Amino acid sequence: MAASQNVDVDAIKASMGEETFNKLMSTLKNPEQGAATTVYAAVSKEWEGKGGKYLNDCAEGGPGVGGFTPATTDPGYASWAYDEEKAARLWRESCKMVGVEDDA
Repeated sequence: MAASQNVDVDAIKASMGEETFNKLMSTLKNPEQGAATTVYAAVSKEWEGKGGKYLNDCAEGGPGVGGFTPATTDPGYASWAYDEEKAARLWRESCKMVGVEDDA
């Protein structure tokens, strides 16, 4: 993993506070770890033909806990971001609007 030449880690640690900085650093992944779930979803037979799922660490994930802010480190999706009933309704209405059969 290449180290960044333009980020002063000590300055970031000082601005965030050591406890917050350490918590954040414990959640980060290296490039290979970060890409693993996306690559797995793209090439795995398990996910072939299955779109619209939230995956986390190479497995299907569920809703997160707590509030969602830019600093949230809990895995999972926001409750408002994934709603199968509303997605199905949106699909049906979209099919009607463009005049195609709903093949779902």
